[in-house]
Amino acid sequence: MKNLLKASVLIILCIGLTACSRKSDSPEAQTNIQNSHNQDPTVVSRILISEKGDTIFLTYFAKDDEIGVRLKVNGEERELDAKGSSEKGNPVFSDGEYGWEMFVDGRSGRLFTPDSEGKLFRER
Repeated sequence: MKNLLKASVLIILCIGLTACSRKSDSPEAQTNIQNSHNQDPTVVSRILISEKGDTIFLTYFAKDDEIGVRLKVNGEERELDAKGSSEKGNPVFSDGEYGWEMFVDGRSGRLFTPDSEGKLFRER
């Protein structure tokens, strides 16, 4: 089950990187390049915004033989570990206090904090 989760996350990340490289002239493509631009192909970064205008910064990276997430929210950086999948089959990451459910598109998800039951974020 863990291997299936790892494979699905990697496939989603690869599709996202491939899609970013195909659209090079549109303004939307410039945002995608900004969101995923770095030197290491195993690291993908995203800037996500909630409906209320809150911004979080996510970085997906290889952590040993799994995927990890660096989350920067309210100026605080946290490292979340893979914890399995949600009832809907989406990958879930957590550090015990904060949680991130990555949606299938790889460009949105739900952030769980101690004071919220889940806030939807999308790529800007």
